[in-house]
Amino acid sequence: MSNTLLAIDIGSSKISSVIATISDTKEIFLEGSSLNKAKGIQKGLITDVKLASEAIKLSIDKAQIMADSTLSSAIVSISHAYTKNVHSEASIEIVASSVNINDIEEVIKIAIENAQILPEYEIIHTFPTTFTLDNEKKVKDPIEMDAQFLEVNLLIVLAEKSYLSKLRQAILSAGVEIDTMVINGYASMLATTDEEERASDFNLVDLGAQTSNLIIYKENSIVSSDYLAVGSNHITNDLSIALKTPLKIAQKLKHKYVDLDNPTNDIISLPLKDNEENFQDISLEFITLIVRSRVEETLKLLKKSLEAFEEKIPSKIIITGGMTKLKGFEGIAQEIFSDMNVVIASPKAIDTLNATFEDPTFATLIGLLKYSSKENIPYEINFKEKITTIKEVPIEEKEVTMHIPEIPIIKEPSNLKSIFETDFDNVKTIEKKDSTLIKRFLNAIKKLV
Repeated sequence: MSNTLLAIDIGSSKISSVIATISDTKEIFLEGSSLNKAKGIQKGLITDVKLASEAIKLSIDKAQIMADSTLSSAIVSISHAYTKNVHSEASIEIVASSVNINDIEEVIKIAIENAQILPEYEIIHTFPTTFTLDNEKKVKDPIEMDAQFLEVNLLIVLAEKSYLSKLRQAILSAGVEIDTMVINGYASMLATTDEEERASDFNLVDLGAQTSNLIIYKENSIVSSDYLAVGSNHITNDLSIALKTPLKIAQKLKHKYVDLDNPTNDIISLPLKDNEENFQDISLEFITLIVRSRVEETLKLLKKSLEAFEEKIPSKIIITGGMTKLKGFEGIAQEIFSDMNVVIASPKAIDTLNATFEDPTFATLIGLLKYSSKENIPYEINFKEKITTIKEVPIEEKEVTMHIPEIPIIKEPSNLKSIFETDFDNVKTIEKKDSTLIKRFLNAIKKLV
């Protein structure tokens, strides 16, 4: 049975909405879409609920007019900037001879109960990172396997309740309720990878306007997520300040004239910020140097964040987001991540893809649709405390296809709000919960009772 839904990606610089119908064969039919400049949002946080709500409502209304339909709920992206990771584990005795879905759900929920979750946080995602049978055999999917004991290790992604409260208020004031929430990096992963790629391990980075999201994907699950308070807007601000030119001119320079692979000595005349009737001559080589310096610094910070992960990280890194559209970006990424296989990615696995949605800045939005089509991590428990995907028996997966009507190509917002403060040292650490024999003993007692 088909399902029509509204997906909203709320970013720091833009708010994009799409209405789509998903068939029972996972085909996605786009009915309407909209892109508007974000207001009242800084680094993913809603700082002015009224302004943010007005911008969200405008985006929703435009999409609904195009689709000729009205929806009351939406799947919404949330920023990594206000999330936190907690690890937990649990073990249960299997009553039957083999593991069933009830056993998996039970052990995951016990692990959630065991987790140390502060009252000011709310669970968004719960990802099983490993399953272990009889204390020794690690498996990706334990369903229907013979065992006496089943153990799970979890990554629990939490979000600040104060952040979620403002988000819910802004969405509700725009006329809809939140049905599902998905962190940006997870959605971008679903959009830029297919089933074959997700059979192997990788790191994924989504370079947004004001923040960059990072996930580490191993053994068919997300094992870590993080963010950095730096994005493509910082390049625009660097140019605006260094060249004393308006932000809209700096934004245009960034994509139209900069070639990081082939800088030239050509001279370009730019208007001054305080008096746009006056111009100054600037070398494109100098402009390219400014952009290159920020790109290199951003990627080095991301690499440092990856290297801080306690376990061995995958040798492949997938990079998406607006910054990847810079000419020559891939070459710099390969220099910084010289010991990795670097892949620059855009939304994929979509039939008759319109140029609008090939843009990497739409990775999160397309990923929300993929999530809604149940193309997500097996045995994940979402914020509604429900398992989102069940793989009881191996089945042949049908590739997600998308049918998109011809719509005008949407231009990137040009007059971006200035942000130049970058807290490079404020990289969140991942909390781990130590396992103890007492915990396992208590879990066994619970099962007997």
